This record gives sequence, structure tokens and C-alpha cells, in this order.
Amino acid sequence: MFVVIVDFKVKEDCVSSFKAALLKQARDSLDSEADCHQFDVCSDPHDPTQFTLYELYTDQQSFQEHLASSHFLNFDKTVHDWIEEKSVRTLKRVPA
Repeated sequence: MFVVIVDFKVKEDCVSSFKAALLKQARDSLDSEADCHQFDVCSDPHDPTQFTLYELYTDQQSFQEHLASSHFLNFDKTVHDWIEEKSVRTLKRVPA
């Protein structure tokens, strides 16, 4: 399995709009992508401008398909100006 962890720092006046768009993106990914197995949206309880995503895909190709999806491209265009910082890490899940 292919793991993607994304950290966002969002402009303070955009937090509510960003959160709504992010939750929609998570639902759209899970509903329309068979190879997207998990899409967790997390927020920092001490800093409302910080969000972290934990995404789980079948493989790297599945993630590339996610990045090319219309719902991702629309999300990315919508939130682009609301983001102050963004970092993406990819990992390989170690089976138990």
C-alpha cells in the first residue's frame, strides 16, 4: 500500500472554507476512487490553521490517478490561494 501524508498551514481567514473543501475532497476521493482506501482529515486542536491528511492508496499509480482526477484538480484550484504552506510525504506501508 502507498501512503500519502500532507500537511497544510492555511490562512486564518480561510480556515472554515478550507475545512469544508477538504472534507468534500475526502468524500469525493473515497466515493469515486476504488484504489483510495483511506482519506483521513486531521486538525491540530491547538492551531486551527494546521491540517494533516493521511491517505492510503493501492499503489503509487493509484495516487497519480488521484492527482489527475477532476475532483482533485477542482479542489487544488479552489484552495490554492488559501494555503500558506504545504508539504507532502509518501511512504510504503509496512504490513503487520
